[in-house]
Amino acid sequence: MKIFNQLFCLFFIFMSFQLKADQKPKVSIQLSGEKNQIIINQPKTQSKLRFSKMDWMKEKKKFTLAVNGTDALNSQWKEYTFTFMPSKEGKVQLTLLGTFHKPAGAQKPLSILVCYDSFNVTGAQLKNTSFESLNPKGVPFWWWGASTDQILSNEAKDGQKFIAVSQNKRVSQNLIVKANQLVTIKFSARSYPQSI
Repeated sequence: MKIFNQLFCLFFIFMSFQLKADQKPKVSIQLSGEKNQIIINQPKTQSKLRFSKMDWMKEKKKFTLAVNGTDALNSQWKEYTFTFMPSKEGKVQLTLLGTFHKPAGAQKPLSILVCYDSFNVTGAQLKNTSFESLNPKGVPFWWWGASTDQILSNEAKDGQKFIAVSQNKRVSQNLIVKANQLVTIKFSARSYPQSI
């Protein structure tokens, strides 16, 4: 029985490390100009990111862009940059998400947290880019969908705060864009801190 317990403990430890290794958080951002019928012209391929249209939007997918990381995030902040060209003036919704992971044998996928900070946008307007400005309830101004438990302190890339999001707890803000003006978005991302 003692040997069985030891083997079980070793198996549990192995599976815990394996699960953490498989969870590979990656950048996941969505852009949508559907409300203002803004076509988002897909950028050229850039290192560390891949781009695609949201096929589930069918005939409206031309108004969308999915931006996904190609490399797994870790506890160090990584900087990313991408560009896009809107077809006309208006609002393009920027949504920050996490990723999904389905362990072997699991019935439902796990929602993996991803942290974002230090947005810098040229060619468009984005507010509260480092999540520093909070309302009295502790929620960042201008970002809808956010809650107080998503705002983290200390290990921020810029300032004192940053945000953690997932597929189930995404946050959004409208970018104010101009017709045929190139928009460049720089930001930093990392995995969720294990110390929290």
